[in-house]
Amino acid sequence: MEAQALHLATLEGKERKVHYMAIASGKGGVGKTLISINTGKIIHTTGKRVLIIDGDLGLSNVHIMLGITPPKNLYHFFMGEASIEEIVVPIE
Repeated sequence: MEAQALHLATLEGKERKVHYMAIASGKGGVGKTLISINTGKIIHTTGKRVLIIDGDLGLSNVHIMLGITPPKNLYHFFMGEASIEEIVVPIE
């Protein structure tokens, strides 16, 4: 996992310091997705790049809240059907 994070940080050919934040709860419906998206937007306003990974393989909904339809997701990555680059969807 660490190697993949470093790879994402160097996709543009220059190494960047990467910070991680995890927002988790064992209970559904407590606002994890909303907090993740809003925190990402705030960090983005400072000029930083943000990567949000929705790790809820059964009920992921970050894409719904962002109004996007990714062609592939984490399932495809874990099954070896897509690379990490193929599941990242750039948005503005």
